[in-house]
Amino acid sequence: MTQNPSGPIGEICRRGALLRERQIDWNALLALEAQDHTWLVDWSGGVLSVLCQSPVWISWLRRNEKNILKQWNNRFPKTPARQITASVRPWSYRLPQPAKIPKAPYISAGAAEALRAEADRLPQAIAVALIRLAATLDNLQAEAVVSASAKENGARLSE
Repeated sequence: MTQNPSGPIGEICRRGALLRERQIDWNALLALEAQDHTWLVDWSGGVLSVLCQSPVWISWLRRNEKNILKQWNNRFPKTPARQITASVRPWSYRLPQPAKIPKAPYISAGAAEALRAEADRLPQAIAVALIRLAATLDNLQAEAVVSASAKENGARLSE
C-alpha cells in the first residue's frame, strides 16, 4: 500500500485515520470508566453516533449527554452536535445458550414389577439392587404423572 492511496481504498484509509484521531478526542470527553466501553462511529448531521459494549453504557451516555455535547461543541465548533445516538456493539461470538432440560425418559409401566419378579430368583445382593431400582422407577413414574397433571390442571384453569 502506498503512502497516499487513491480511489475508494484511499477514502476508507483517510476515514479510518480521521476516526482514529476523533476516538482519542472522544475519549478525552468521557470519564475514565466509559472510555473502554464506548466507541465513536460518526459525527455528521449534528448527531454523534456511538457503539457501546452493553446497554449499561447507553444509559450512562444518556445521563451524561448534555455535558458531553457541550464539551464536543466547545472542542469542535465547525461540526457541532445536538444529540447522541447509541447502539450496542454487535459481538462476533455467540453468547452461551442456557442448558436445555433433557426430556424425561419413557419408563414402561411394567418395568418395576418385572424387576421385582426377577429379584426373587437372583442372589441377595443383586436382588436388593433390583428392588431399589424398581422403587426408583416407581418414583420417576409418579413424578411424571404429577408433572403432567399439573400442566393439564394449569391449562384447564387458564381456559
